[in-house]
Amino acid sequence: FNIHDPEKIFEDLREIGHGSFGAVYYARCNLTKEIVAIKKMSMGKQSEEKW
Repeated sequence: FNIHDPEKIFEDLREIGHGSFGAVYYARCNLTKEIVAIKKMSMGKQSEEKW
C-alpha cells in the first residue's frame, strides 16, 4: 500500500471498472511511464471517498 496521493504519482487516471468493493483505474506512473491498474477500495458508507 502507498499512502501518497495517486494523482501526484500517476497520470492519465481513468476508471475502467467498478463493483461493490471499489473501482479500478487505468494509470501511467510518472516516474517509470509503466501502465498500471489501481484499485480504489470502498470504505463503506462514508460521506467522502478518499484515495
